[in-house]
Amino acid sequence: SSAPFPVFSRNSLSVFPGIPSSTDKDPEVQEQIRNSLSSLGNADPEEMLECCGEYLRQHEKLPFPFRALILFSMGSVIRSHLQDLGKGSAAAAAALAAREMTRAKEEIWEWQEAASQVLVELGKKFLNKVMEEVLGKFQPGILPHPAVLRTFGNLAAANVFGMVPFLNSILGTLLPMLGMARADSMKCTLCFALQRFSESILEYLAARDQAPDPTIRRDAFAQELGAAFELLFHAWLPHRDAKVRLAVLEALGPMSSLIPEEKLEEQLPKILPGILGLYKKHPEPFPISKSLCQILESSVGIGSRSLEAQLDSLLGTLLAQVREFPGILLQSQDFSWNSAGFIPDFSGIFPGFFQNFSQIFFKFFWDFPWIFSRFFGDVSQIFLGFFWDFLGIFPRFFQNFFQIFTGFLGDFSWIFLGFFFKDFLRIFLGFFWDFSEIFLRTFSEFFPDFFRIF
Repeated sequence: SSAPFPVFSRNSLSVFPGIPSSTDKDPEVQEQIRNSLSSLGNADPEEMLECCGEYLRQHEKLPFPFRALILFSMGSVIRSHLQDLGKGSAAAAAALAAREMTRAKEEIWEWQEAASQVLVELGKKFLNKVMEEVLGKFQPGILPHPAVLRTFGNLAAANVFGMVPFLNSILGTLLPMLGMARADSMKCTLCFALQRFSESILEYLAARDQAPDPTIRRDAFAQELGAAFELLFHAWLPHRDAKVRLAVLEALGPMSSLIPEEKLEEQLPKILPGILGLYKKHPEPFPISKSLCQILESSVGIGSRSLEAQLDSLLGTLLAQVREFPGILLQSQDFSWNSAGFIPDFSGIFPGFFQNFSQIFFKFFWDFPWIFSRFFGDVSQIFLGFFWDFLGIFPRFFQNFFQIFTGFLGDFSWIFLGFFFKDFLRIFLGFFWDFSEIFLRTFSEFFPDFFRIF
């Protein structure tokens, strides 16, 4: 059986009787453990962190799935109760997580990610304590553990104002190590870190008026990121592995806004064709388009003159992507007629169309004021003629209408008076006479004494 597993109370540390190795991956057992840790964490987060740390230190041979489970539970409690933690508990948890994160030399994603999550959650409030532990695992001239780089990247995203002041020294140490990376997974991890660093710097600069150190400027990172940008583009982007190429693309996009302007201008004639060529190699175009968009924004921002020479290839490739997008949608919905050429190919038509349209449009725009003034003159003449004729017609119309109306009113008054005095009075008086006879007859039957009085 594996090592006993803890069930905590607020004031004591007790253990399960023992967990057979066959249940190590049993979801029900893991759920019981998770609930137990969560209950203690909600009741007393500092005690829970202390108990978990003590248990992991006492059971060095505990299988990594359970170590990861404990660390994930610690990260969840820290996320929910970060403001309740003291510096002592945070420092102890950071030291434990940094040690757990780098215990295995090989990559064990679940375990190392759980430990990294603890450090990132703590770094939102206790960044100096966390960086003290993680920087101890980041020595010059020694390629760092991949989990250390991922932790740096996630810390940069989670605590922008806190991490950016550290990035200058981190980049200075990291840059010489880029050439030491041989494994594809390490290259992807380095690209991830550079991407997160660049995004964090851009976010910091965008809100510099709220930052604790408003003196930090873009050029503080330009040289290091410029050198990294050049290496990534020339050495890693042509890599045969698709994952490495996409990781490089995701890093180059935000980095392009931070490298020296002259370097971006110099590299642009090579960068754009290199990125456009990737559309043919990758079935999923979104990462390519996103990186291309960021690089184009950076180029326009510096007033690049190299873009004009690239317009034909840019428009041709991008319009082809626009044309392909409905095809991708239709294929995903099992439209069989899409493969039969239902969607026409406009990729060769649009560049010439836009060129010809621009010439026609400017000629039309040049002639338009003259055409419009002539049209307006003709319309005004027609309108004034109509209005003049209308003024001549209107008095006659009003005179005839008045005669007709007065004649109708005279005839109507005679008809009305004849009906009222002739027919209406006759009908009304007849009705009143009949009603009075019926009323008097009925009244005399019920009140005979009333008429005797009179």
